[in-house]
This record gives sequence, structure tokens and C-alpha cells, in this order.
Amino acid sequence: MNHYYGTNWKNRTRWITKRGKLYRSKVIELADLAGARLNLTGVLWERRDLYPPTSREPDIDNYDKALLDALEFADVLANDRQFKESHRYIRRPCYEGRVLIQIRELAPHEHVAA
Repeated sequence: MNHYYGTNWKNRTRWITKRGKLYRSKVIELADLAGARLNLTGVLWERRDLYPPTSREPDIDNYDKALLDALEFADVLANDRQFKESHRYIRRPCYEGRVLIQIRELAPHEHVAA
């Protein structure tokens, strides 16, 4: 996921790379197949199972920004700040990597307003 954004350190600009755009397109395609383009607007809960592409131990947060930005772009959710409960697990490596994510809106009695 370190290839999602490109950075020009001289003028401090960032952009989505070609690989990042391909990843984002794949997320949109998968969201369409799952019927998940719901543009959720409430408080959210998630469970994420990460299957890294190599046996090198990744930082669990390496996948956050690219995945959450892609989910926003795919109209699955309005903003990643909606997540109030998150469970993330690193699983065994698999070819090309994989992320399985479950997202649901929490009912008012299931969360405490911050």
C-alpha cells in the first residue's frame, strides 16, 4: 500500500499513483459486486482481516489510508471519521494480498457519542 500515493517533497504535494488508481478501481468494482455502494452516513463498526502479499510483517496501519480513501471514493461510506469501533487482524500471507472487510452502521444504543 506504500505505492498508493506519490509525493513531491520539494513542494509537498501528493497524488494518487497509477497503481493507486488501479487499486481504487478494483475497490469500486468489488463494492459494486457486493452491492456495498451504500454511502453510509452513520456511526460505523468494522472488522478487517488483512492477508499481506508477503511474509514480511507489515505495520497494521499501512493499509488504512489507501483502503479507507478507496471506500470513500466508491461511495461505501461518507468519511472514514465515521468509524468508532475497529477490529483489525493480520492473517497469513496470500498471493497478491487480500483484505476482507465487514462494515455496519451502529444503532444509537451501540455507541457512545464522543
